[in-house]
Amino acid sequence: FVYGKFIAHLIERKNIFMYTRETDNQKILVVTNMCGERENISLPFEIEKVLLSNYNHSYNENITLEPYEAFVALIK
Repeated sequence: FVYGKFIAHLIERKNIFMYTRETDNQKILVVTNMCGERENISLPFEIEKVLLSNYNHSYNENITLEPYEAFVALIK
């Protein structure tokens, strides 16, 4: 995920690191909770497939991220 356009999201949230990497034919979402507490977020994207996650639960529009949770997803 090193090529393509980098776009930061939720930059006002100090505990959340979220960005998309976009190429002509693919969009990848990376989300990380950088703190030891749960964090609630709303995703402005539709997840097509989760590629990597350190927790095993479903991801939809509204997510409660566990402490230090991270996931990478292909988005539409």
